[in-house]
Amino acid sequence: MRYDFTKIIDRHGKDAIAVDGLGKNPGFAPEPPKDGFDVIPMWVADMNFETVPTIPKAIMDRAAHPAYGYFSPVEEYYDSIIRWHKIRNNVEGLMPEYIGYENGVLGGVISALTAFAAPGDAVLLHSPTYIGFTKCITENGYKIVPFHDLADVYVINTCSVTNMADRKSRQMIHRARKQNPDAVIVAAGCYVQAQADMGELDENIDIVIGNNKKKDLIRLLEEYFKEDISEQMQEVIDINHTFEYESLHLSRTAEHTRAYLKVQDGCNQFCTYCIIPYARGRVRSRKKEDVVEEVRTLAEHGYQEVVLTGIHLSSYGLEWKDENGKQTEGLLDLIRAVHGVEGIKRIRLGSLEPRIVTEEFAKELACLPKICPHFHLSLQSGCDATLKRMNRRYDAAEYREKCELLRKYFENPALTTDVIVGFPQESEEEFEASRDFVDSINFYETHIFKYSKRQGTKAAKMDGQIPEHEKTRRSNIMLELNRKKMQRYEEGWLGKKVEVLFEEMTERDGKNYVTGHTKEYLRIGVPCEPEQADRWINQLKEIELTSLSQIMH
Repeated sequence: MRYDFTKIIDRHGKDAIAVDGLGKNPGFAPEPPKDGFDVIPMWVADMNFETVPTIPKAIMDRAAHPAYGYFSPVEEYYDSIIRWHKIRNNVEGLMPEYIGYENGVLGGVISALTAFAAPGDAVLLHSPTYIGFTKCITENGYKIVPFHDLADVYVINTCSVTNMADRKSRQMIHRARKQNPDAVIVAAGCYVQAQADMGELDENIDIVIGNNKKKDLIRLLEEYFKEDISEQMQEVIDINHTFEYESLHLSRTAEHTRAYLKVQDGCNQFCTYCIIPYARGRVRSRKKEDVVEEVRTLAEHGYQEVVLTGIHLSSYGLEWKDENGKQTEGLLDLIRAVHGVEGIKRIRLGSLEPRIVTEEFAKELACLPKICPHFHLSLQSGCDATLKRMNRRYDAAEYREKCELLRKYFENPALTTDVIVGFPQESEEEFEASRDFVDSINFYETHIFKYSKRQGTKAAKMDGQIPEHEKTRRSNIMLELNRKKMQRYEEGWLGKKVEVLFEEMTERDGKNYVTGHTKEYLRIGVPCEPEQADRWINQLKEIELTSLSQIMH
């Protein structure tokens, strides 16, 4: 059937908000145009050309039957979507269980946001935007924010841990250049470090700052402006041959209750899937005295919780050895020193390698009351064969032993982990073994990652790469398991009192809450009006959990 979309019809009086509603509904319909200008409706559902004749015919045919009900997706519904994506987008392996049904466009928008974000999160909308989208987003507790205003200098700290991280780094660089073609674009971190090593730096970058050189940002900017440099300026060292820790200090952060302190950089593990040792270099640790000084400053500014982080936190102090080759200081020594800082009420640890959890380590931590019983133990797979190909240097039995040690010395600790699905050569049996192992450990939260091929790693060259649709299937199975385990762990806290460090105000379903975290990192919400926020924020309060609705995700 041929159809002429250029034939314009009169929409007046036919329920067209884009025509009759102009200037009558502030905040929803736009203002009318100035005299001498015509209205051209461009909303998705409010065009000014005729509807394709087959659509009103189908509506009239259906309306002729007097019985109505709710639509339940049938096999033909899914087959049509799968066929369309196969023909139009060359998508193979799409399954009905991957397709969600939502009755209405706006409902679909909110469902998608609910899956990937949480109320209170900022949502970027590109202009022009259908007003229905903006209304439904704001009314469901999300904040719409524009891209940053024009700036003279854009500083972009890049990441390269996955292909997605690479892509987002590139997109941000190009977006900044498009936003202001005359701006100075500074790119720092892992992505540009790796690109510089391969001689593939983006020409949109004016100043390239590799790892261990971020402290030189101001000096480099001053040199750039002073000397009126027209070529790309690079400050990139051979990161694989430096043992100096780049110490950067802070006294305040965007958060007012919790501060993240990086105390270690680099990694010596060389897992076969990971680019980090090449981008971040070898293990380097921040001096204990330097860390303690910064923690004292943070405590003086009112911070009550610090999080000790690192690229490979468990390796803290690994490079410090005596004449006999014995390590002189380690992570436990640092934790004890931070624990002694007055004013700090909580110490939270970043990701740990399983092998650091010994009987002594767990027992000593349990004697420090400021330690949060929230431990992220990196797993990646619960199958020994997969772990061996990953070069993870432990097996499933050893990992289980470490979890049991933590549960021996801490009451109901929150154990979280990372799992990679679809690693090269991962058979269905290996995946099932990994899933069963994760199921048996009863983690509070499992972060699922589909294997991402990183150029320059051993895994990228392995035979038996898993198709993307199979990675997605396995990821969905793991995500559903994670959902059940999270709920089970949270249910275990019902009827108990928990200590919450309150942090911020948020809105959900039109109601205001003040939210904060327990030591186990459960996010708790309490109804609170904004004018009462000062009585809660940055305060430690005991809350009794009587309903799962008090736990906010």
